[in-house]
Amino acid sequence: MISICKRYCEEIGLTLLLTAFCWQCIENNFQSKKEEAINYILHEKVDYIWDALYDQHVNNEKNINDPNGIYGNYLNYSTTEKSWMHWDAIRKNSKNIQQFLTTAMWIRVVFYILGSILIILARIMNKRSKQQ
Repeated sequence: MISICKRYCEEIGLTLLLTAFCWQCIENNFQSKKEEAINYILHEKVDYIWDALYDQHVNNEKNINDPNGIYGNYLNYSTTEKSWMHWDAIRKNSKNIQQFLTTAMWIRVVFYILGSILIILARIMNKRSKQQ
């Protein structure tokens, strides 16, 4: 048992590091999805609040009778409503960036895994050639 450990200790260590890296990538992916879900919930709440305020402003009798008066000067709702981006529009605009980040992450994972496997195989073959 000790001789096996001496022979393959480095390879086992590299394999464990590779496993830890894969685990970290999966964990980071779940963390990213969790943060996106939280952002979605927050944006939806803000969108509902904005829609309610806008609806209240548009349907308020004071604003209908005096659209440019004192009640309409606090916030220009029509301009803000045109520029307001709901969460769906924000996600649609950032879709390309998200696809690039996902692709880049998987390319990094593949390079790291292939590099680690090649190092482990080279070490094993080197030790076997020394034993012969």
